Amino acid sequence: MKTIPFAAIVILIVLCSCEKQNLEIRSDLTPQDICENCVQFDQLEVGQVSYYEQIKGEPYYQSDDPAIKYLPDTLSLKVIKKEGNIFTLEETLKSKPQERFSYNIELSSEGISFFKDNTGTTSNIFPLHKLETIKLTEDMSTFPQAKMKGWYIENNCERQPCYFQIEQFSGLEKLMVFLDYSPMAYDGNGFYAIYNQSMFVRMVSVGAWTAEGNGWELIF
Repeated sequence: MKTIPFAAIVILIVLCSCEKQNLEIRSDLTPQDICENCVQFDQLEVGQVSYYEQIKGEPYYQSDDPAIKYLPDTLSLKVIKKEGNIFTLEETLKSKPQERFSYNIELSSEGISFFKDNTGTTSNIFPLHKLETIKLTEDMSTFPQAKMKGWYIENNCERQPCYFQIEQFSGLEKLMVFLDYSPMAYDGNGFYAIYNQSMFVRMVSVGAWTAEGNGWELIF
């Protein structure tokens, strides 16, 4: 009978311990718990929290169906403050739990508006280069269908933000797409978000040179 060396046992214990620590940000939550208190962008309240998994898309020119990978990092998005229609959101990365990123958004009949400094928002999941207002409610019957190529959305909008619709995505129906690839014209990153009136399901930054996608997807 073979015996396992003591050193190997120690390594296994350390690895298991690290794995548990990596899951700390959501270890006590079930998918049902997460969605019951998800951030509802059309009805924001202090204390709401959503969890997102990091994703990476391979260069979209390499195949007709560029693949997406799910990475170990997790992000929590929490509503921590409310002053009238101004809400403060806070992001925490599982990989950097000591660092917290916060920024303000305004909720109005037009949608949600992101405040920014000269370098853009401090958000990991909404890496916008300028002040943007993303519509939450709109008659989608006028929107063209989004053309999905793997993780990538092929539509373009003549160097301005625009909207599309997706019939079904990640088990949800009738979703909107906010897309702004205009920064890619001057070597910046493009951006798109897939969402409904309440929840942002996937947000992706698209590299102008790498053609890769980097973003976050909602954990249900």
